[in-house]
Amino acid sequence: MTNQSQNKRDSFIFYRSFYDASKCLKTEEKAQLFDAICSYALDEKVEQLDGTAYGMFQLVKPQLDANRKRFNNGCIKKQKGSKSEAKAKQTKSKIEANVNVNVNPNVNENLNLESKSKSKLFIKPTIDEIKNYCLERKNNVNAESFSNYYEARGWKLKGIQMKDWKACVRTWEQNNNNFTNNNFKKPVGMPQPQYDDPDYYKNDGGWND
Repeated sequence: MTNQSQNKRDSFIFYRSFYDASKCLKTEEKAQLFDAICSYALDEKVEQLDGTAYGMFQLVKPQLDANRKRFNNGCIKKQKGSKSEAKAKQTKSKIEANVNVNVNPNVNENLNLESKSKSKLFIKPTIDEIKNYCLERKNNVNAESFSNYYEARGWKLKGIQMKDWKACVRTWEQNNNNFTNNNFKKPVGMPQPQYDDPDYYKNDGGWND
């Protein structure tokens, strides 16, 4: 006998042959046979029958057993399918979790690299920004000369993109102080902003830019 709590049936097949066989029975015997068929098919309970009703039930019982077997096999198959499906979902979830763990660090790293790249992107200053910075440092650097000089060179130093224009201002400031103090040491990498004549240092080796 199968486990009723696991394979409890809510319906069963009542064949025409059952109905035809019961026609020869009296009304009371028909009722007993019908109750016996339902009780056995749904709950696997065998009712006590007598006489012709008992004989009819024995003829019907093999068909009910065959239907019960098919029902139980279907339940077992369904249970296995549910377990397999649940296991497949669990495996899929683990795979997706591993993929996310492996992918996310790379994605974050790429985003960080992109962010760092953007943060180092040079933005050329305006004349006002240069003037304000020079006023802040109280130097004598000519903001327009500074801007014109590097604008003509694409804001590059020896062919390399400038990264910090304020550092260049400070270099001009230092070079300017060297000339102000009658120190005629040739500035390295930066022209003296007070002199706009490109031939000024022609006889002195030129500028290193």
